Parts: sequence; C-alpha cells; structure tokens
Amino acid sequence: MNRHLEVDILTTSIVLYCKELLELMPKAGMRELYACCVSKFGPKMVIGRDRCYDIFRSNGLCQRTSRKRPKTTNSNHNYYIYPDLLNVAPKFVATRLGAMVVADITYVNTGQGWAYLSLLTDASSFVSIAIVIVQTFIYGIEEKIYIGFILFCLFV
Repeated sequence: MNRHLEVDILTTSIVLYCKELLELMPKAGMRELYACCVSKFGPKMVIGRDRCYDIFRSNGLCQRTSRKRPKTTNSNHNYYIYPDLLNVAPKFVATRLGAMVVADITYVNTGQGWAYLSLLTDASSFVSIAIVIVQTFIYGIEEKIYIGFILFCLFV
C-alpha cells in the first residue's frame, strides 16, 4: 500500500478516535490523546508525536484554554509615592509584640473567581494577627463581599 495513503487513513482514524475519546474524557489534553492513540493503533502508528499534535490542532482537538490571571493595580502612575520610614538608617527592628505589624494582600483563585487574601502579621514573632478573605470589585464594581473568616485578633 502507498505510504501517503496509509498516513491519510491513519490520520482520519486518529481524528475519529480522538473525537470519541473527547466525549468520554472532555478534559483530556494532547498528551493523553497521543498516549491513547499509541496504545490503540500500536505498530500501525507510523507518525510521530509532533505530527500527531499538529493533527490534533488542525482538527480542533486541542483543549487549549487561556489562563485566568487577576487584574492587578497599575503601579506605573504619577501619584505621590510615600517614603519608606521603616527601612531607613538606622533600620527599625521590632523587639516586642505589637511594635510593628506588617500587612500584605494577595490573590487566591477560589474556583468562582479571584478573592483577596489579606494578612496582618506581627513583625517580631511572625504570628498572623488577622486573616481575611474578601471577594469584591469585579471590573471596579462591588458585587459581593464575603468576609470568609477572621482567625483571631491580637490586641497588644
């Protein structure tokens, strides 16, 4: 049989087989599809991995999704930037509880969207004073506010 005809038949068989697989495993990626094709077709699989991936892409079998990233603050602005009063000479070192509290905000993916995780930490003991999770400000509009939990507050 002609080699080009054999590759064309194999390509058609791969596309049909992978469409059936994606009905059973909708989240399967190209690596899983390729492994299933190799195990199904065995020695008849005369095309390599890269060519097979090209077949997946050209037939829409690729499950490529864009990564969702949080919308962060633009730090490139013309507003006044206040000086850092703690990290100057002589550097301030917290020697007792409550002398210096450090705050930080980060983003957490909750599955329903992004949430803000706010932490207050005592600088001398590295103990978290308060932890709050808030889901808010989607596209600048306050939709819902969930105060997830406050573990504990330490008043010194």
